[in-house]
Amino acid sequence: MLRSKWFWVIVVLVVIGGVWWSRRDTAPTVHAFVVERGDVVATVSVSGSVEPVTAADLAFEGVGTVAWVGAAVGDRVRKGQVLVRLDRARLWSDYQAAREAVRQAEASERLARRKWRHLKPEERERVKSVSAQARAQLAAASAVLTKTAVVAPFDGIVTRQEAHVGERTPASGTLVRVIADDAFELKVLVPEADIHAFRVGTEGTATFDALGPERTLDVTVQRIEPEATVIQDVVYYAVYFRAPALSRGGAWIADIRSGMSVDVDVVTAQRKGVVRVPRRLVSQDDEGFFVMMAPPEGSADAPERRSITLGVQGDDGFVEVTQGLAAGDSVVEPQAK
Repeated sequence: MLRSKWFWVIVVLVVIGGVWWSRRDTAPTVHAFVVERGDVVATVSVSGSVEPVTAADLAFEGVGTVAWVGAAVGDRVRKGQVLVRLDRARLWSDYQAAREAVRQAEASERLARRKWRHLKPEERERVKSVSAQARAQLAAASAVLTKTAVVAPFDGIVTRQEAHVGERTPASGTLVRVIADDAFELKVLVPEADIHAFRVGTEGTATFDALGPERTLDVTVQRIEPEATVIQDVVYYAVYFRAPALSRGGAWIADIRSGMSVDVDVVTAQRKGVVRVPRRLVSQDDEGFFVMMAPPEGSADAPERRSITLGVQGDDGFVEVTQGLAAGDSVVEPQAK
């Protein structure tokens, strides 16, 4: 009998608990964000590589057989130094023959001038024409002979060498590449959507993969290529940055190598001490941007929609609010009820 009594007591308590649970306040806890003033900074990040300011891709104008190679990849060369020479045996023979032809033509002209008054005008022109033609052929042979050597156009270092003794030179393409390693610049590709933020003189901050993120360098736009570069149907513009530290005697010149990867951050907009909120609290519909205002503390009211106007959208998740909010206002998550 006693057990039966306690059984029914437990049943009643369970029923009462179930009714209480079903009627409890199911409103979720609302976590409000208090609008504040602060800084909002927007940047564009672009990637590229280190390029020499001065570089030359060298090749022969014609086809020939390589007879001598005087510089390998990594060798330092001086301006005017011969880097590759072609076999000149046949060309030298042609040059010597042209010199002999000039000698004979000029000797004949000197003999003809002894009786110049007795020659007809057309005979005089023919004599002069033979001499002039011989001299022209000698000049051409001399020019061809000088083109049998690839010469360094400036002091620098060889970074490419495709010439090999005994091989025929290609009809086109670079045979030797020389760069001046006393000055470098940074070449980055900027998408067309961001190119409006770049001008000559625009400043940026560069970091190099090989040197670590803790080392940064202030750089400035030197020039922008007017012609677009299309990569996989995406339009880019090449922008070149420079800095004194990347030139002869600069603090970075010893650590920089051509081809290094680089990232450059450029500040496109900056606002200080403005009203700002986290971007996640901002929603958008057909009427524009809006936030949900938190109800008064202890109130059972639902959050209210308030239209706002945005300014700069920063990189750290904050956005500037130019109209609609003031510092001290409370905003809740868009999905809050």
